[in-house]
Amino acid sequence: MNNKYLRLVPIALLTGCASYQSAPLPADHPASPGAGESITTPAHGSLGIDATTRATRERLAAAQSGQNAAPPAGGTSNAGKAKAGDVYTCPMHPAVSEPKPGNCPICGMTLVKKKPEAGHENH
Repeated sequence: MNNKYLRLVPIALLTGCASYQSAPLPADHPASPGAGESITTPAHGSLGIDATTRATRERLAAAQSGQNAAPPAGGTSNAGKAKAGDVYTCPMHPAVSEPKPGNCPICGMTLVKKKPEAGHENH
């Protein structure tokens, strides 16, 4: 007989939830379907551009136009230490491929020597 009552409890709870009517929302409430759009103020340049952002934008613009960008401040250059046939690439931008060490024209990271593919050492 206890099982019979236990089966009725979930049904009674669900019936109570289904019949509950919430109070209507006032017309000016944000969740009300009749509420108008909220007034938002546009940002007035509250986000400034610092020196790092400016330098990054300049390097990206130079890279997109095909020019070599200057390395970031404090960057080191390994130019002149490459062997014939070596290829250097950016870890973050594999499309960048240079015949000598240096910095990525897009992000300024130091280029790393590309490892030869397996099975192509003797070709």
